Amino acid sequence: MNEDLVYGILSDEDILTDANGHETEGISTFRIESFKGKVKKEYRQDGLYITNVTVGSTMMEFELSAKSGNAYTVQKKDNIMNNKKASGSQIDVALITTNRAGTLIRLTMTQKPETDSPLLVCSKIESTEDSSVTLDTTVPQGELYYVYAYGSL
Repeated sequence: MNEDLVYGILSDEDILTDANGHETEGISTFRIESFKGKVKKEYRQDGLYITNVTVGSTMMEFELSAKSGNAYTVQKKDNIMNNKKASGSQIDVALITTNRAGTLIRLTMTQKPETDSPLLVCSKIESTEDSSVTLDTTVPQGELYYVYAYGSL
């Protein structure tokens, strides 16, 4: 990831061959190391093996699997992201206002994103037109009593 070396450690007994002759490797430990030899991250989960690894420029995704016979059974998915923060100059924010669509927020990036399917978050707030709400503000005449029971009015 980025300029680091990512490698896994596995044993011969962790290479499983299914009935069709396909081999599957289960990595017991992986490390992220700089080219100067400094180990930045070592990852392992007791009793689980790392399978189906994909490494991008800033994120590594993998499955944690348990060994069952001649196969690995996926228990859960996990990922590791590079903690190097993007500088503010890599993303520009622009507000665009149109009559038809209203105000849009455009994010312009200096580099192409890793994925073409971005995470989409939809707002649950709706804007409504101005409408008047009329409240009755007459004060009742006479005495007014409030009933207090079980901790509330």
